[in-house]
Amino acid sequence: MEKIRQYILPSPDSAEHRRVVSKGDGHDRWTINEYSGFRVLVRCQPVSKADVLNGVQYGEIEFLYEVSRHTQLPALTSAGLQWQEWSKWVDQPKPLTKAQEAEAFAESPEYASLMLPMYRMALAADSRDRHFPFRKLADEFQLEWEYNESSTHPTLMLAAEVKRYFATAETEAARLRVAEAEEIRRVQEEAATQAKAEQEGAKYAMERARMSARMMRPANPEDYYPPGSVRREEEGSPTVLACVGLTGALLREPVVTDTSGFPELDAAAIKVAKATRYAAAVDTRGKAIPESCIRFKVRFKVRND
Repeated sequence: MEKIRQYILPSPDSAEHRRVVSKGDGHDRWTINEYSGFRVLVRCQPVSKADVLNGVQYGEIEFLYEVSRHTQLPALTSAGLQWQEWSKWVDQPKPLTKAQEAEAFAESPEYASLMLPMYRMALAADSRDRHFPFRKLADEFQLEWEYNESSTHPTLMLAAEVKRYFATAETEAARLRVAEAEEIRRVQEEAATQAKAEQEGAKYAMERARMSARMMRPANPEDYYPPGSVRREEEGSPTVLACVGLTGALLREPVVTDTSGFPELDAAAIKVAKATRYAAAVDTRGKAIPESCIRFKVRFKVRND
């Protein structure tokens, strides 16, 4: 009994009520169960010869109450504890007496044979949060979840841990507020850095565009489309790089920087670049730059006229 008392708290709403925080099998959230008219019953199972030899004793603890209600253990956020609504107060379910079962069968045998087993099942399911098997082994008292990892009975939270949770809630909420503020500041700084980088990139792109050579009279790709490529229906858009001097004349042979996949089309794109007329880029003072380049695609597409 001394150990089970470590899991029971007095309710702050009423000195006559008791609270127990438990987590059932397969559930991640803790639930606060509040009981009125709370009592504890301990049953010990008969000791077998094997139990005597092994020095082990088994039993069960049951919580008895008049009415109960429950709610989720409040989630802790930066705004503090977030409570959910309590359920309505409900009576402790009670098994039917033999006389009540006999009366039910007398009134309607078919209905009773169907409903009574369902009632017993519901009763057993409802009582799982108030039945806690235990064992005593070598003078050590253990509740079931402490010695059986696959226990299907609820696990209880120590009253000291529950008190600590509520007592430190505001401190933890303040810590979460600081962490959230830091995260917001980090996101804002990253956004500002990203925006600055994008501005710098746009500025660099504009500067490069201004410093690039210009096409004054582009050649028509159809005039240089290889007949063999047309017959084979080869299409593509190779990218060509052309560099010019002060007068806009080519300084060297243009080169294909992104192939079309067809050698003849790439060679034709070089011819288009050589036939195109260019103007040199100018600096901030409007003077032609000794060397400036331009990169462009030459599109070859078969016409289906």
